[in-house]
This record gives sequence, C-alpha cells and structure tokens, in this order.
Amino acid sequence: MFLHSPGAFIEFERAEIEQSISDRFEKQVERFPDSLAIKTRNHRFTYRELNQEANRIARALFAMHGRTEEPVVLLLEQGAPLLAALLGVLKSGKAYVPIDPAYPEARNRYILKDSQSSLILTNKRNLDLAHTLAVDKQTVLNLEDMPEDVPEINLKLPISPDHLAYIIYTSGSTGKPKGVMQNHRNVLHNCMRRTNAQRLAASDRLTLLYSGSVMGSVYGIFGALLNGASIFPRDLREEGLSNFDQWLLAEEITVYHSVASVFRHFVAGLKDGPGFPEIRLVIFGGERVLTSDIHLVRKHISPNCALFTGLGSTETGTVRQMVVTPETVIPGKVVPLGYSVDEMEVLLLDESGCAVALNQIGEIAVRSRYLSPGYWQKPELTRQVFLQDGESAEERVYLTGDLGCMDSDRLLVHCGRKDFQVKIRGFRIDISEIETSLLEHPAVQEVVVVARDNPRGEQSLVAYFVPKPSIAREARELRIFLDRRLPAHMVPERFVALDALPRTPNGKVERSALPAPDTLERAGSTESCVSARDETEEMLVAIWEDKFKVHPIGIRDDFFSLGGHSLLAAQIFRKIEEQFGSKLPLSTLLQTPTIEGIARVLQEQDLNSSLSTLVPIQPHGTKPAFYLIHGIGGNILNFFDLANRLGPDQPVYGLQSQGLDGKKPVLARVEDMAAVYVEEIRRFQPVGPYYIGGMSFGGRVAYEIARQLHAQGQLVALLALLDSYPRGYARLLRRREKTLARVRFILGKGKSHWEALSAVPTGQRWDYLATKLHTLQRRIKSKLWQNAYHLQSANARLGNKIL
Repeated sequence: MFLHSPGAFIEFERAEIEQSISDRFEKQVERFPDSLAIKTRNHRFTYRELNQEANRIARALFAMHGRTEEPVVLLLEQGAPLLAALLGVLKSGKAYVPIDPAYPEARNRYILKDSQSSLILTNKRNLDLAHTLAVDKQTVLNLEDMPEDVPEINLKLPISPDHLAYIIYTSGSTGKPKGVMQNHRNVLHNCMRRTNAQRLAASDRLTLLYSGSVMGSVYGIFGALLNGASIFPRDLREEGLSNFDQWLLAEEITVYHSVASVFRHFVAGLKDGPGFPEIRLVIFGGERVLTSDIHLVRKHISPNCALFTGLGSTETGTVRQMVVTPETVIPGKVVPLGYSVDEMEVLLLDESGCAVALNQIGEIAVRSRYLSPGYWQKPELTRQVFLQDGESAEERVYLTGDLGCMDSDRLLVHCGRKDFQVKIRGFRIDISEIETSLLEHPAVQEVVVVARDNPRGEQSLVAYFVPKPSIAREARELRIFLDRRLPAHMVPERFVALDALPRTPNGKVERSALPAPDTLERAGSTESCVSARDETEEMLVAIWEDKFKVHPIGIRDDFFSLGGHSLLAAQIFRKIEEQFGSKLPLSTLLQTPTIEGIARVLQEQDLNSSLSTLVPIQPHGTKPAFYLIHGIGGNILNFFDLANRLGPDQPVYGLQSQGLDGKKPVLARVEDMAAVYVEEIRRFQPVGPYYIGGMSFGGRVAYEIARQLHAQGQLVALLALLDSYPRGYARLLRRREKTLARVRFILGKGKSHWEALSAVPTGQRWDYLATKLHTLQRRIKSKLWQNAYHLQSANARLGNKIL
C-alpha cells in the first residue's frame, strides 16, 4: 500500500540489517549532519551534536568497563539525554536496559538486580534514586558530570549484528517483570519493515510519547534516527495534553504515534473540523483500534491522513500491518490486525499445535529467524514459548498467547488473549503481577483481576477481591496501596468487593461468571444516586456523564470509583474552565472527588479562601502530622505523590501560599510568611514535636518556621529540605552551567507564552497580556522575599534530625 512522504523517500535496503545499529546511525550523521535529530522542551540536537554526545558517553563507558558485553541500566526520563545515552551504550558494544524513574522503586530495584548490571547511567534529577537503587554497589555515572575533555569522535568498535542491543522488561506471568532480549540485526530488520511500509523519510517529524522503557519507544526512536528524520519526545505525565494541539502544529509533526486511548482523550477537547494538515500518518500501537478511531482521525486530523496499525510485541517487532487510507472500508467495530509482512510468518495453532483452517480461531504464533533470542536469565520460560522449527534450522516459532482468526483474504483479526495477559493503554500487562501485589495487602483474602470494556469503549482493569473476615477495606485504600507498588497503567480502574469468587466445579475461578462491576458498585453503594439540586451541579453532572459515558451519575459518586484517571480529569477540568470560567487545580479531586464537593468549591466567592493555608493532603493516620511548605508558585500539588508513598498511617498537610493569589495582602518577608504558617500550624496542633518540610523556596520558609517554633519553646523533631538552596548558591555554579540554565529558562518561558497567546482569541489577547503582567509583578515581589532572607541561627539544635 502506498503512503506519500513529505520528502524524498529512500528505501531501507535489506543489506542494511547486516550491521550494527550504531553503524546505520552514523551513516545518517554523515548524510544529514546539520539536520534536526531531536527536539524537546530543554534540548535541541542536530545529528552531528547527538552523535558527539553519544560518542562522549560511549568513550566514558569504554574507559570504565572496556569491551565487556554487559547490560547498562539507563535511569533517565524521556528526552534527549535518554536517546544520547542509549546510542552511547550501543556504540560501546554494550546493551541498554531502560528503567523509568517514575515507576515504583520496588519494581525498578527488581529490574536492576535481575539485569545483573554493574553500571547505572543517570542525571542530576535521578541521581538520588540511582544511589538508592544501587544496593549491590553498582557504579553510578551522572551524565551531567562527565569530564568535558572526553573526545567526541566515533569509537569505531566492530559490533556484530548478533550482538545484544537491549533488554526491555515487560510484565511477567510469575508476578515479576521479565526481560526481553533483542539483537542489532532484529532491531534493524524491524526498522526496515516499518520504514518501507510507512515510507519514513528524512523530512518526517515524529512524535515520541511512549516511556523509554517500553517497546513503543523503540519504534519511534529508531524509525526516526535510522532514517535521518526528526523526533520530538513529550512526557505526557508531566506536560499532559494542555496545549498539545498547539505543540503538534508548532513542531510541524508529520507522523503521530501513540496508543489509541491517548489519541481519543486528546481529540475529545478539540473543536470540530480537521486541524493538522501536516500530519500525513497516524500510528496506533499496543492496543486494539476501533473503527470509530478512524473517523476521529479523519474528523480532527485530516481527511487525507492514513492510519497504520497491526500486531507486534517486544519479542517479535511488527508481524502484521494494516494501513487504512481514505479509501479503506472497515466492516465491524474493531480494526483488523492486518496483512503479512516480509519474513514474519503468522500461524494459527490449536491446542495440539496443529494449524487451524481459515475462519477458525487459533493461537497466534510467529515463525521467523528474526525473533528475540529469549528472556534474560530465564532459559526455561524461553524454551516454553520459543520453539525450534522442525522445517528450518534458522527459524523458530514464538507462541504469542493471543488468539486470532484468518479470513479467506489472509486478513488477521484479533480474538483476545489465550492466557490472562491484557493490553491497557498500550501496555502489555500480566494480571498475575497485579493480583500478587494485591494479595500482599493484609485485608485481601482472594483476588482476581480481569480486563473489561468500560462505558467509554476502552479496555480497563477491574479487581474483584474477597476481604478477610471482619476486615473491611474501601477501594480507595487498595488503590493507594497499589499506587506505591505498580505503574499507573497497572492499577485497576474499579475495585469490587465480593463475599466469594465464583468457581467452576473443579474449583477454579470462573472468570466469565464475575458480575458486571457497574451494576454491583451501584447496588452495593451505601448511598443511592443523588440527583443534582441546582444549576451548578446540573452542569457538572452533564460534564461527568459526557466524559465518563455513564448515566446516571450522582453528585456524591466518587471520581475514582467511577474509573477516573488523569486523562479524564484533564478533560473534565478543561470543560469546567470553559463553562464556569474557573481554572481549578487537578488536586481538587483528591480533596473532594465528587460533583457535590466541586460545586461547593466553584460556588465559593473566594476560591483561594476555600483552599486557604492549611490543606489536608492525607489527613488520616496515627503518626504525628507532617507539614509541607510549597515552592515559589504556591502550588502544593507536587506533594500528593509523596503523601501517598508515605502510607495511609502518615497524616500530611500542605501550607498554601499567602500573598501570591493577588487577593490577599502581599507579605513582605519570609519571616512574615513563616509567622502566619506557624500560627496556622499551632492553631491546628498547639504543641510539638513538629515535623516540617519545604520544597525549593519553601525550604527557606520551612527553616524559618522551625526557627520561630524553637524560639517559642517548641520541639521540631524533623526539618526536611527538598531541593532547597541558601541565598547565593548560584554563585557556586560553573559559569557555563549558569549561563545555559538561564538561556534555557528564558527560551522555554518565551515559547510557552507565545504558544499560549496564539491559542487565545484575538479579542482577548490584551486581557491575557495584562494578566501575565500582573502575575510577573507578583512573582517579582516573591523574588524579593527569597533574595532578602538570610538564614538565622537557631542557637541550638532544632530537634532530632535535619534532612
């Protein structure tokens, strides 16, 4: 099938797979040295610059560990440093193991240990986490502290195509992640297949929305960098979907790639009509694609845009592909997995391993010589799913565990999973890992996790659990429990308590007999569906019902119990801002996750007063309260994840900004702000010991609070300073670091304001500028506080511990 390219398309020749990834990349550097390779909010590298940075890393690794063929852990968030690091690892003849810093520490610790890596590459942002994970005395290399005199020229090591390139960890059937190995030849073969099918050209500009620790990122990274194209990473967890449409337009993206569910959330906030003429191709991977998604692409992107989807896995790469052009007609509600690709034969097998007939369902198996070598340190599991092919010594057969059906045109249709692995928002998950984690909760006796369609037509996880006798636990507590152990995509949307799990006559859990969660949750609720009582609640109910695709929703229904997550929250609050003119922080849902509560907040005449000063972030527990002070912007949202990780028995309170909202009098000094906070703290807790913490500028306020409490004869048992520095610390930075930091800050702020101004209707732009000027004035005043404050001695120990 033909897809047009924005520039001259150069076919990826088959001979090109018989080399290393770094050799292919260096050819692109020679061909396009000054072309843009990667651009993020903080970095912009040409191919020459990216290659030089990768070479410095490769030479540093070679100097430390020589030519050893070993795995190297990359503990880096998505962005340019991650791409430079993985290229550097490959150039040094080693294999990279990407670890997402945002994933739970226990999971990352297991991966680090299982990979047997002796080296962690990281940056300043993740340096403390790296040292925490390095319990086996692994060497930690901070990429931002590498000597500047490391040569930038190619290392030119001879690297075989059979050499191991990476180990990517996926959810495992034993309740632990398993590492999928892949070599250079197979990566290049997969890149060749996708390049030629998608007609990727050097003029293309690709999104990178996947975490570097999943297979979806590999497609984008090498699809761009091995073809001379440009790649644009964006971390949706940090930046969200706000101004995402403006970002796509500003960067002139031509190839959009994500899971279908992320795309649905994105376009839900767009106006009608196609608005992205530069995007020629939308790629959906990792989860099933609905025919309604095709209509959304044609409606919001471009009627001439093509859609690419198919079947693939970390073990195989892409094995089937479906290119949907404007002329393609798809019957039914689900887009098929597509047609064959070169040298990746798909078989459908019955329980005995024999091929099934056309239009019959069988397990999808893949026969090829380009399959993963297997699972790292798991030879038995490798033998179970990677079978020797009796017809060819070079080929093997991989059993995917997926079920499929082939029609007479050899079109493959997905029919679910053979085992209990599922895909949620593009992530392959083995639900036994979730069940294992839930069984660690002291109140859970039995648990079963299944994937079901939610009312929005998406696959979501539902946990059915039987509590231990005489122990009652709410779903919210179980969700918090899992948040500290598993990535967000592995935390079920809904939790259903049962007296007993349904079982078959032979004693096995009968998953097909599990009740529908929506019916059970409503029936088991202690409160019936309470209808709206005024116009505000009616408008909010309409917004929630539209976004959740559930009817009816009561004003006391819990956002999270309905299956709410961050993407839905962003949509709902964007709609609230449009209809009410009030921009609420997403943290409002954590304090009041009901329509009734949000309506109360909206109806307050002084919003900042209703959220003022002492805010309960996690008010429950028997331990002494922990008080946290905000940074310069007055936002306490950053503390909610910390509160969750401290556990349900640790009360945590935030202190919100005084004098930064434009309504309260501006406090002239840090000492005055601290005095107000001391008064609030002592009104809530009259006597110590006190546990105080502060982030960034808030660290100075926290120190002053501790000093004032000590002066009042009170004991401060803990003073925790998070990312805080005393006045004048910038003078300690090297001149180059200081200059670069200032330039990045100014350019980033200018770009974000320009994008925001462009999105504002013409008639409202003067109001926007006036508001920003007012905000700037307030920030200048706040800067005066931190510049004028000098740390004062407490003349005694503040307490037991200062961190």
